[in-house]
Amino acid sequence: MATRYHNLVGTTARTIELLPPNSKVGSINSITISNASQTDSSTVSLFIQDDPSSSAKSTFYLFRNIVIPTGATLLLDNSSMLNFDKTTYGLYIRANATSALLDILINS
Repeated sequence: MATRYHNLVGTTARTIELLPPNSKVGSINSITISNASQTDSSTVSLFIQDDPSSSAKSTFYLFRNIVIPTGATLLLDNSSMLNFDKTTYGLYIRANATSALLDILINS
C-alpha cells in the first residue's frame, strides 16, 4: 500500500517518491504541500515518472520550481491534473537545497 503522508526534511536538494509506479491507489482527489519551516521558503517540483532506476525514464512535471513561502500551503485539487496512469507512473517531489521542512498529504 502506498503511503499518503510524507515529511520531507533536509538541507540538501533531494527527490522523494510519494507513490511508486504500480501503487494500489485509486483516484487522487487532492494533494497539500505545507512549508513548516520557521525561516526558509521552499522551491518544489512535483512530477510523474515511469521508471526512476532507468536512464531512459520519462518524466512529466505537474509543476516545476514553485516557491512555497514560510508557513504557506499549496493545495492541488484539480482532479484532471492529478489523474495519471498509476500502473505505469509514480509520483515524486523534489525540494531545493535550503532547509526544507515540508508536509505532504495525499487525499484519495
